[in-house]
Amino acid sequence: MRTIKIAIQAESGDADWLKQLALSNCGAQQIHYEAGVAPLLLPDGTLLEVYSPHAACPDYLFKTNKVVVSFKVDDIEQAVRTAIDQGLTTLVPITYLCTTLSYCHLSLADGTVIGLYQEKEHSVSDS
Repeated sequence: MRTIKIAIQAESGDADWLKQLALSNCGAQQIHYEAGVAPLLLPDGTLLEVYSPHAACPDYLFKTNKVVVSFKVDDIEQAVRTAIDQGLTTLVPITYLCTTLSYCHLSLADGTVIGLYQEKEHSVSDS
């Protein structure tokens, strides 16, 4: 079960090296292909996304740091409310990609970006 996602922005050569390291030495599997991004699933369920410099991503994502950690939550709306109550700032509203996946990026007081995401089980009624 995936509970954490790590996004890393790296220079082209480093991005290639990180991808090969994860595939060859960490037991990762590339789960789909996207220009400039290598999404890799590690054996423990962690999703590692290696972004090359030309990858399409929001401007804010790597503005203050080249690593963004996202945490899986059971209720994205409640988790975002709690984060706001604790002083975090939402960088974008909660984004609903489909009926089973939503996410939100937030900023800590020092500008560090973190993510929250919710994955729901796909059921026959969702089709």
